[in-house]
Amino acid sequence: MDVNPKTLHDSYVHQLDTATDSLRHQGVQVEYGGSFDDLTRPKPKDGMSELIGFAVALVVLLIGFRSVYGAFLPLAMAFVSVLVGLGTLDLVSNLLTFGTAAPTLALMIGLGVGID
Repeated sequence: MDVNPKTLHDSYVHQLDTATDSLRHQGVQVEYGGSFDDLTRPKPKDGMSELIGFAVALVVLLIGFRSVYGAFLPLAMAFVSVLVGLGTLDLVSNLLTFGTAAPTLALMIGLGVGID
């Protein structure tokens, strides 16, 4: 394709589904691959693992520094840095394609490095 599939709207996926309905009715399993897979895959809505990691880091830093300020400062800086990194990643994703796990990896690695 000559366009990034992320720029297409949900109506395009609906058109793809309509075009392949006759095959589905004949028993053929239709799966979208490549960039179209990103359009049709449900978006994850589970942020609990990140919250648990953040809470554990807070407890560890409170024990290590024995100071609320000393514990919150690295967490706050890590949080701001991760937000900037994810925003940059989102901007770059409009130009390039990369794996769907990239934002999750960036978040976890960014928090880990920021806390360390």
